[in-house]
Amino acid sequence: MTRILCPLFSALLLAVPLLSGCDTDEPGPVATESGTGDIVIVCTPEEIAPAWSVSGPGESTFEGTGNSTITDIETGEYTITWGTMKGWDTPITERRTLVRESRITFGGEYKESVWVIVINPEPNTINAPWELSGPDEYFEAGSGDTTLRGLGLGSYILEWKDVLDWTKPDPDLITQSLAFGDTATFAGTYESIAPTTGTIIINPEPDSINAPWTLTGPNEYSHPGNGDETLSDLAEGSYTLEWSDVLNWTKPDPLASTLLLVSGDTVIHFGQYRPFGDFVPVSVGTFIMGSPLGELGRQSDETLHPVTLTSDFSMQRTEVTNGQFVDMVQWAYDQGHVTATSTSINDALDESTVELMNLEDPICQIDFSGGLFSTGYPNHPVLGATWYGSAAYCDWASLRAGYDRAYDHGTWVCNGGNVYAAEGYRLPTEAEWEYACRAGTGTSFSNGEITNIYCSDPVLDSVGWYCGNALGSTREIGTSSANTWGLYDMHGNLYEWCNDWYDPYPEAGVDPVVNPAGPAVGSDRVLRGGNFSSYAQNCRSANRYYYDPGNNYLYFGFRPVRSAE
Repeated sequence: MTRILCPLFSALLLAVPLLSGCDTDEPGPVATESGTGDIVIVCTPEEIAPAWSVSGPGESTFEGTGNSTITDIETGEYTITWGTMKGWDTPITERRTLVRESRITFGGEYKESVWVIVINPEPNTINAPWELSGPDEYFEAGSGDTTLRGLGLGSYILEWKDVLDWTKPDPDLITQSLAFGDTATFAGTYESIAPTTGTIIINPEPDSINAPWTLTGPNEYSHPGNGDETLSDLAEGSYTLEWSDVLNWTKPDPLASTLLLVSGDTVIHFGQYRPFGDFVPVSVGTFIMGSPLGELGRQSDETLHPVTLTSDFSMQRTEVTNGQFVDMVQWAYDQGHVTATSTSINDALDESTVELMNLEDPICQIDFSGGLFSTGYPNHPVLGATWYGSAAYCDWASLRAGYDRAYDHGTWVCNGGNVYAAEGYRLPTEAEWEYACRAGTGTSFSNGEITNIYCSDPVLDSVGWYCGNALGSTREIGTSSANTWGLYDMHGNLYEWCNDWYDPYPEAGVDPVVNPAGPAVGSDRVLRGGNFSSYAQNCRSANRYYYDPGNNYLYFGFRPVRSAE
């Protein structure tokens, strides 16, 4: 520590005041000396450039705006006063001492004044509109909850505007004053005057079947109807729509649906009916087509060979029924796609007149009279359709669904020979039929190996109708067991027409045959599956049969397929 020594003679001091407490470590107070210095004024934010006033010794005063520097002014105490700015809080007054050959800085930070108006209409869901007016011709229009900041002080008027089906708050005109630093809140509640009833639309598809239904609801409400209907002025509550049976069509899933009706709303009950049996999706794959040498009942035209199908397709779950055929041929007749008499149905597409079904044949279970088709056996498979009638049925289904039909009725070639690329419904290729019948198996039947080639095979009994259990006639579709892919009656009931012309299989090779479609021409079309009077051996997955495509034989039926989109 350095000590300060007291001088002996004050005269030797060069005009330096005598320091008191010479014998202490602490310096004494320093008196302000005369002279000049600078004052720096800094305000933020800089862009608002507020006014200010600085006062000092001898009633001196300096005034200015924004950031400034005052130079060469005499020393002493100075005070700064900041000017007011609209919308901004003013910094506090500040005092500082300026000493010789130095500078002092006055800093002032302006902050935005928080003058707020809150607008709060209820309920929020209606987003109610409003208009706000205020001082100096202020005007603002908006809707729903809103917060407005930095407004000028004074009196404001809020007007609530109209909302459909709601009454405005009372009063609908509110006046409030906004003071310095305040928040003014305008709140109002709208009351609903919406209708106390709603509307239910019932829409079953397709329209052509005019499907029946029953609607039940609150207060024991019950209303039966058919087809499309709109029901208005229904009370609020839960309504249940139950779909009813339509011959040869499956009801929508779910069979009943419950929807809540709120006042002023519209709800729709939709139901999609589908032809009985529907279609089963079948994925691509490779399988061994034909039968091994040791299989009971094997025929010489069943040469084993690998086949690959590269196009997914869907196949009708059951054989086409009399009821389905009646529905479809009635539509085709009404559209002019066929002609009919009490004895025959004939083609009328592409200038073709080929017979599609012989109605006077004793085997036929379909009648035509007075422009209407009918049947007494709607759920039995349709029998007696020629190959042409089966292919024509596929084309009617395509046209009705809005697809390009598969067959040229002049040549009866499917999709120009590119069968697997046809857009519409068609008959399955022989390979598709056997692939779907086997459902991934390699045995004689889709559920196991054949044990008896005649009319007594316990394996076939559960999955097919044949001479051992059919009692000499067709049976209703879907009454035997389905294969593992969900397809019924692939064994027995009726032989099923395929798209292919019949021909022996090509010599077996190592590589699979890809998407086989049979020969380009021939005299007989392939049939598969056996029928209700067949021996068990003729119902095997690999068994082949063929016949003249123009013949409507007792034992022939069909089921359509469609290539996946």
